[in-house]
Amino acid sequence: MTNFFYKNKIHLLFLSLLSLNYFFPLLIFGKITLFYHDALDGEIVYNSIIGKILGGNIESVNIFLNEQIKAVFLRRLLQPFSIFYYFFQTETAYWIIDIIVKLVSYFSFYVLSKKINHKKFESSIAACLFACINLRSQDGFGIAVTPYIIYLIAFKKNFGLKHYFLILLSGLNTDFVTCIPQLPAIILASYILNKNKIKKLMLNSFLILSIFIFFTLISNMNLIYAQITDGNFHRNNFNRETLPFIANFFVFIKDIIFLPDNFDWTLFRLFPQSLIFLLILIFVFFNYKKKIFQTVILIFLINLIPFFTRIEAINTLRNSFRGLIKTFNFEYIIWVTPLLFLIILSLLFKLSNNYLKYLKFVSLLSIIFFQINSSIVPLGKKYFFAEKNYRNLYTFEGYYMYDDYLKIKNFVNNSRVLSVGYDPMIAAMNSINVIDGYHTIYPSSYKIKFRRIIKKELDKEPNIKKYYDNWGSRVYAFISDPKNIELNFFEAKKIGAKYIISRHSIPYENLSLISKNFKNKIYLYKID
Repeated sequence: MTNFFYKNKIHLLFLSLLSLNYFFPLLIFGKITLFYHDALDGEIVYNSIIGKILGGNIESVNIFLNEQIKAVFLRRLLQPFSIFYYFFQTETAYWIIDIIVKLVSYFSFYVLSKKINHKKFESSIAACLFACINLRSQDGFGIAVTPYIIYLIAFKKNFGLKHYFLILLSGLNTDFVTCIPQLPAIILASYILNKNKIKKLMLNSFLILSIFIFFTLISNMNLIYAQITDGNFHRNNFNRETLPFIANFFVFIKDIIFLPDNFDWTLFRLFPQSLIFLLILIFVFFNYKKKIFQTVILIFLINLIPFFTRIEAINTLRNSFRGLIKTFNFEYIIWVTPLLFLIILSLLFKLSNNYLKYLKFVSLLSIIFFQINSSIVPLGKKYFFAEKNYRNLYTFEGYYMYDDYLKIKNFVNNSRVLSVGYDPMIAAMNSINVIDGYHTIYPSSYKIKFRRIIKKELDKEPNIKKYYDNWGSRVYAFISDPKNIELNFFEAKKIGAKYIISRHSIPYENLSLISKNFKNKIYLYKID
C-alpha cells in the first residue's frame, strides 16, 4: 500500500486538488456549489426526467411545456451514463458523474501530455487544468476523452481490444451536438503532433473516428429520429445575428482567451482559464517552436469559423436555409480551444527554460482558483455583504427551493403553472407541471402561442424581443418592470396554466392569491 502511494503521489496530489471543488463548499456551506447556467436551469432537469423514463415512467416527460416535449427530444436519452439518474437521487447522480468525468478528463489528458513531453509532474499540471476546464459534466464524456483520441491517432502504433472498447464506450456516452463539430480540429491537432507518420495517422484516424462517430450516432439516434419525424421545431426559425466588423473582431478575440462579457458570475467562472491562456500566448511569443506555432494557428483558424458566420453575407445565406445547415451549431468547434491551449502548455513544458517555473506557478494558482470559483459569489453575498435572506443559487437546494415547492405542489396538484420572476425549470424539477421552460427543441407552433402571453412585455424590451423571436429556447414569462407586469394571463390559461408562481406581487383582477407563506419570496396565484 505504501509503495502504491509513493508511485502515484503526483497523481494523488492533483486529484486532491480537484477534490477541493467538493470539499471547500461543503465546509463553507454544507453543500457542493456549481455554476447554474445551462446546468441547474436546464440540462440537469432533463437528466432527472430521463432517469424516470429509464425507470419505466414514460409519461414523466409530459411535465414540460404543456406536453409539447416528447421523450425523443431529450439529449442523452440513449446514453448509458444516464442510468445513474435512475438509480440515484438527482443531485447524487450528478456529482457521481461529475467525479467520473473529472477523473476521465485528468487521465485522458495526462496520457497525451506525457507522450508529448515525457514529464510526469508537468503533465499532471496540464491534465489537472483540463479536468478543471471541463465543467459541463452533465453532457457526458465526449470532451473528456478527446485528448485520449488524439493520443491514439497521433502516437499509438497498434490497437488492442481495450482501445476499441474505450472508444466504443466513449462514443455511447458522447453528446453529438457539442462534440462532433470538434472532430476536424482533433484530426489537425493529431497531425501537428506527429505528422512524420502521415499514412499511419490517416489509418488511425479512420479506425478510431469511425468507431467513435458510429456509436455516437447510435446513442443520439433519438435526436436524428426527431429531426426526421417532427422537424417543425422552433430552431427552424433561428435568425442568426450579423455583427459589425469591429464588434465581430472583439468577440473573436474574447472567445479565444475566454474573456467575460460582464462583471458578474462569468468573471469568476472564466478568470482562471483566461489568465492561463493569456500567459500561454505570452510564453509562445518567446518560444517559437514549429508545433507550438502551428497549434496557435489552428486555434485562430477554428475561431474564425464563428467569426465568418457572423458576417452579413454568410449569415444571410445561412438564415435562408432550413434543417441542419441552419440549426446545427458548427460554431461548437471552438469548444476544442481549451484543449489546444493545454496541448501548447504541454509542448512548452517540454522545453528547459528556467522561466517556465512561473508558468507552472500560475497554472497551479489557476487550478486552485478553479476549485473555489463557484463558491466566491455566494461566499461574498452571504458572509461579506451579509445579504438578508440570501438564497444560494449555486447549490441544488438553494436553486430548486425544495421545501417551498413541495408546499406549492400540495396546492396545485397536477395542474399546470406559469412562473414569473423564477426559473420555470425549478417547478419542473419539483414535479410540478409547467407551460414554460428552457428547451433546445420544441414545436415552433408552441412558440407562437406562448408569445401571446408575453407580447406586451416583449414590445417594451427590444433585446428580449430579439432574443425570443430570433432564438426562443428560453420560453419564459419575461418581465421588464416588476411594478408594471403586463403579461396576458388569459392566454396563459388558454394554453393550460391554472396557477402562477411569482416572485412579485401581481395586482391583477383575474388572479386570486392562494398563498405567500413561503421561506422565500413567492406568491402563488390562481387564474380565475
